[in-house]
Amino acid sequence: MGGTGSLLDMPRTEADTSRRRTLADAASGFPERTRVVLYACLPDSPSPAAVATMHGLRVHAEARDWVVAAEHHDHSPLTIPRAERQQWPEVELLVLSGAVEGMVVPSEAEIAHSPEVRQRLRDWLIEHRVFAAYIGKCDAGSASTTADEVAG
Repeated sequence: MGGTGSLLDMPRTEADTSRRRTLADAASGFPERTRVVLYACLPDSPSPAAVATMHGLRVHAEARDWVVAAEHHDHSPLTIPRAERQQWPEVELLVLSGAVEGMVVPSEAEIAHSPEVRQRLRDWLIEHRVFAAYIGKCDAGSASTTADEVAG
């Protein structure tokens, strides 16, 4: 085949996605796959960068055949504590209710702005047996970069 594009660049049809999920379910031996919530703190939204960030989080999750249970983003600056943000309580509720097993976030700094707060976040994740996948910066040119996961 001629061309410079990668097979990974080809868009998936709904049938492709469905077939992939069926195979993933059968291969795992589990009836349901991992459910995650997408979360970002995007003070500049709506903007192309904010849209690209949420898209990148979804692409990262779907590439791992995780089920995206919900998407939430706040408009607050990163220095605003999570509890004071408008959407974070929704994320917290999903975790506390057991509706998700993980969260996909651009960086830990988006949900914990200081070393002490980061440690409390990590302890909370472990206590509730939830992981966080920090995928790095998302932009229009790349879906995600490196993953740094904290598992509970």
